[in-house]
Amino acid sequence: MSLEDDIRTLSAVPVFDQMEVEAIRLIAFSGITRNLKADDVLFKAGDASEGGYLVLSGRVALDQGGSVARHIAGAGTLIGEVALISETECGATATALQPSQVLFVSRTLFRRVLGEFPVSANRLKTRMTERLTRTSRDLAQMRGVLEG
Repeated sequence: MSLEDDIRTLSAVPVFDQMEVEAIRLIAFSGITRNLKADDVLFKAGDASEGGYLVLSGRVALDQGGSVARHIAGAGTLIGEVALISETECGATATALQPSQVLFVSRTLFRRVLGEFPVSANRLKTRMTERLTRTSRDLAQMRGVLEG
């Protein structure tokens, strides 16, 4: 994929879609592209996570183990969104189901971009605040249903 393809893909992902084009360009240029073969393990559950992975092509299975259903991440899916801003552990094992390409965006890179592009940082803050507000409201409604 070309740099322009990566920029187009990043621009469609909710974490990045409100960012300035130059901020996205910096992420696309500075991110690390990894080519995976079928059955390659990208990371394992419990590993320290240093950032997020954007699936550029192919499919990656996320297995949490136990009775939790397997999730399949296809092209345009961001894996590890929380790890872009906070230290965390991988909650699942990620395995390529077929030849796949991912773009690794480190937490360090993401923070640098937000520091250099305050308009993008402010837009992201607004988006995250809205999502947290919706989640809190949904949880309160669910608690009411369960208690009620």
